[in-house]
Parts: sequence; C-alpha cells; structure tokens
Amino acid sequence: MGKNTITTLFTQKIDGFKWDVCNMYSPCDYNERALFWSDLEEVRNWWSGPICFTGDVNAVISNEERNKREGDSRNMVNPLLCRLDRFLLSVEMDLRFPEAIQVALARVTSDHKPIMLVTKPNIVCKPYFKFENSWILHKYFLKKIEEWWGIMKFQGIPSFVFFKKLQNLKYFLKNWSREEFGGVKKKKEELAEKIGCLDQMEESYVLSQDQFEERLSYKLKLKNITLLEASKWHSRAKKNEFWWGDSNTSYIFRIANVRKKRNDIAKLEIEGEECFDQQRIRMEMRSYYESLFKEQNDVYFSLDNLNFPR
Repeated sequence: MGKNTITTLFTQKIDGFKWDVCNMYSPCDYNERALFWSDLEEVRNWWSGPICFTGDVNAVISNEERNKREGDSRNMVNPLLCRLDRFLLSVEMDLRFPEAIQVALARVTSDHKPIMLVTKPNIVCKPYFKFENSWILHKYFLKKIEEWWGIMKFQGIPSFVFFKKLQNLKYFLKNWSREEFGGVKKKKEELAEKIGCLDQMEESYVLSQDQFEERLSYKLKLKNITLLEASKWHSRAKKNEFWWGDSNTSYIFRIANVRKKRNDIAKLEIEGEECFDQQRIRMEMRSYYESLFKEQNDVYFSLDNLNFPR
C-alpha cells in the first residue's frame, strides 16, 4: 500500500496464474503528481508480472480526451468532460486476456462514470470480408481481377451489373487469398529450414551454381512473404511508424486487436436501461434500422410521361 495506491495480488486456482490489480488515485495538486507516478514505478519494480492499473490518473493523453480545453466539471449546463479514469494493462496481462474490453457504466452519484473491465465478453461477431492492401503487392493480383471480372455475367442496366460484379468479387478474392496466403507461418518455417540446410552444406564444401541459385530463390520468397505479412498487419493496425522489413512483433498484433475491439458494442441503452445481452442488442439494432429505412410514405411520384422543353 502506497500513499496513492492499493495493490492486491490474485492467484487463479485453475492454473496458478498470478496477477496484480493496483487501485490508484492521482492527487489534484500538480506538484504532488510526480509522487503519484513515482508510486506507480515502485509498484512495477516490486511486481514485474501481469498487472492491471486502474483508477483516476487526473491526466489526459491528448485534447481529444476532453470536450473543451478548460471549464468546470461541476457546471451542470456546459460541464468539462474528460477521460480521467482508465485501465492500464501490462503486456503480459493483455496477452492473458486478449479479448478484454472496458465498459463505462451509468453515473449515479459521483461526477465520475464507473468503469468495468470485462476479461471475457460474450460478444460473438460474424467475420466480414476485408480487403487487404497487401494483396495489391502480389504480382498476379491485377491479372486475376481482370480474369474474374470477365467470368462473371449478369443481365441488367450497367449500374446493376457493376454492383453485382463487385458484390461477387469477394468470393473469388477469399478463395485466392486462402490459396496464396494461407499457412504463411508454415511456409516461412519450410523456407527457413531449406535455407538452413544449404547453409550447413556450404560449411562442408562449395555449393554448386544451381544450389547457390536455389538458396537465393528461397531467400527472395521468404523476404516477399515477410513483407506481405508485415504490410497486412501494418494496414490493420493503422500505424504510421513502421519500417519495411521489421519483424511482426506482438505490438502490431495487439494494436490491430485493439482496433477490432473498439468496433464491438458491449452494451446499449434500451428503453432507458443499460443492456449487456448481445441477443437483445442485435434485435434492437435490427429493429431500429428496419424502421429507419422502411418506406413510410404512401404517396409515390413518377417521372414517366414528363415533357421536357428542347
């Protein structure tokens, strides 16, 4: 226990997994905040394993986490709203609970919204089609698109034909992607093993021209696979600080995973109450959009038989 923190160690009975939860509160006084961050550093030095820091840090990452630059949070008319309460998970904790999400609850008495960390949310998302920018780098991509586009035949006005071709193009892309990029990890291991065997042979005797060219082709294939995989995860993570040729660390995968979790809807206010039931949330959203786009007007107009001046 520190001046601004209370740390609790938990042990999971099933597998003995241990992690810490550190409840923290940052002082409002600017001069005392340095001591607060020092307390957090001491906690981290004391426990280097999985840890979750939770509480009020009295600080924002950027101006995007507040609705205006200055003001009073107690002003009921136009209050200052900031994101001060948060969960901070260590890398080990994030890897242990990769699906964990943060949910803001209803504010009742305090001027702070309670937040809840759900480690295993019951959110089942149907996978949807995503176009990977890394596909464009494939040398046969444009040729394949042209081939598939010519195969599809539809009847109707040009806009309808164009729409149906785009709609069905994804099925060709899915199968092609599975054939070309499926089992990337296995391909990398096989290429690395072949390169290693030729390297060992080179230690005993001079490689022939064919063996030298064979090893060079393996290295080029491995490099191309690595670049395509790196481009894929870089695109999903939407990160600018990326160096071509860098290995895909767990950081890039976690950033991509965070973006996916931000699109999940863990709760929805239905009839004035917060609902966490995913089935009810889906039904409410479907009902809302059906009523939104349903034709409500019984009067229809027609452009037939109109006389336009020439």
